[in-house]
Amino acid sequence: MIELTLPFPPSVNAIYRPSRGRIIHTQKARDYKKLCAVSIKKNRKVLVPGNVSVIFNFYMPDRRKRDINNYYKMICDVLTERNIIEDDAFILQEIATNCGVEKPGRVEIIIAAIENVSAVIDISYDNNVILFPILKKK
Repeated sequence: MIELTLPFPPSVNAIYRPSRGRIIHTQKARDYKKLCAVSIKKNRKVLVPGNVSVIFNFYMPDRRKRDINNYYKMICDVLTERNIIEDDAFILQEIATNCGVEKPGRVEIIIAAIENVSAVIDISYDNNVILFPILKKK
């Protein structure tokens, strides 16, 4: 299991732009990746191989209304590029929590390996989706 804290990410709406017929990362996205690289390098973390469960605790930088679903992508890209996880396709479970406002904003991340997964159960509870992996018996 790995725990790390990263700066509050830019929204998915602000990380891509068209350029000469291609879609590229904006300057804001590149700056965020550099900031995260420094934070991760300072507290070097090892690769969590295979399927993983990720918990995101978002501490918002201000009181603006935000959709926390718009912030996963940039974090998952950083986790993959910095070799914390193999690929965001291996994330079988994501749990995101809005923990209120704490300037300047941050996201606390907990990553745990999920082994021997045969299926995933999707349970809706009070409009929150909770995924429970079913583990194979040894």
